[in-house]
Amino acid sequence: MVEKIEIKEPNNFDEKINDIVKNYSGKNIYVLIYGDWCPDCRNADPIINRHIEKKTNSVLVKASVGERPDISKRYVNSLYKHHSRIRLRKIPTLIKWSANQVNDKHLVENECENEKLLTEFFSD
Repeated sequence: MVEKIEIKEPNNFDEKINDIVKNYSGKNIYVLIYGDWCPDCRNADPIINRHIEKKTNSVLVKASVGERPDISKRYVNSLYKHHSRIRLRKIPTLIKWSANQVNDKHLVENECENEKLLTEFFSD
């Protein structure tokens, strides 16, 4: 079974993800950056869940970007955009969170709905 954890506020992301990495040592940790208002996120969510449910020994961290931004200010002030490991450009963004940034893997936007890419992403 996959453990699911939600981070509602980006302000405490680093603290929470560090606690999760420490508390779930030895497990695969996946981070999904999403918005409740985002159609692509809503489309990708059940597909991602179907793939991750096949993974044992895993944790899915769902981190919300918050309210829908004004299109002209999209992600300008987002902590996820400026985060050294995330560098958010579009949502949804799915990350396999590794022990070090070099090994992080990302799927972005429509890639999160692609069955083949998701199969490969969750295969290791």
